[in-house]
Amino acid sequence: MRNICGLSSPLFFEATERIAEQNLDFEVGHSKIKEFEDVLNSFSDMKNNLKSSLEKQWSEEQLKREQIAALAHGLKTPLTVIQGNIDLINEIELDGEQRLYVGYITESSGQMGVYIRTLIDISRTVARYQLNLEEIDIAGYMEQIENIELNTELIKEIKKLLILSQITAIPYIQSICLLI
Repeated sequence: MRNICGLSSPLFFEATERIAEQNLDFEVGHSKIKEFEDVLNSFSDMKNNLKSSLEKQWSEEQLKREQIAALAHGLKTPLTVIQGNIDLINEIELDGEQRLYVGYITESSGQMGVYIRTLIDISRTVARYQLNLEEIDIAGYMEQIENIELNTELIKEIKKLLILSQITAIPYIQSICLLI
């Protein structure tokens, strides 16, 4: 800080620097010069008011995050019940019109699930969690899924062949055992 009337004032510099760094947990120093003391007291009052205001704001933000999380959880539970009931309904014989309505319910509950997950993600983002949205190649992603499905089917076929080969090998093994 500059010299003020030939006097250096590290107290002013220190106070303004700490406030600029958002460090509000300190005591502002004192001066024997009345005018400097008045300014330092003003700095102290501003620092305390700013600290109080920020603490109140942080507390309100935390309360909001907790309310959003509670709301999202409160919505997830009945949505899970709805989706479970849809699964049960799909197990019975339905006519075309009933299937159509069940499809609407399924689609709407899926959209609600997306909205709830988005609400939770936004709540976490506000809570200083990182929401990493990234662009993906949908066609490539779908191709990977298809490859996984093909590989799964291939593995199932190989297992069937192994089981069949073991079954056909049993009479051969039994006949060898009889010879011994």
